[in-house]
Amino acid sequence: MGSATSRRYERLVTRKSPDGVEIWLNWAVRTLQPPVYIGYVQATIRKNGWAEIAFVLFHEFWGQGYGKESVTAMLQELNKTYFVSNFRAFVNPRNWPSRGLLQSLGFELSGREVPLQSRLRGRTGVGIEGRSLV
Repeated sequence: MGSATSRRYERLVTRKSPDGVEIWLNWAVRTLQPPVYIGYVQATIRKNGWAEIAFVLFHEFWGQGYGKESVTAMLQELNKTYFVSNFRAFVNPRNWPSRGLLQSLGFELSGREVPLQSRLRGRTGVGIEGRSLV
């Protein structure tokens, strides 16, 4: 049977939501030389064919191109392997670096605010959407 933790990880490695409808993907981001873990990128592919993406880089690695490189690689992988060309991301309205990164990749502000309590500790977020970016 295994512990609750081992059952959880056995489920997570399937890369599917508990109901099997969504695909959950996560990648570690690391430098090549020396190999240092610097953050992660992730995507949830929805039933409607859209992917919601997220990325986190440790502060000391901001502004060095790692974010743009890793998000670009993820978008290309999602398009090549999962045939996704519609993407959505949600960011804190005050997170100008992340907003700028997404906009540099062709994302546009959707003009609507969305509640993201669980993701942004009770604050309202701004939805940013992009289509056919790759």
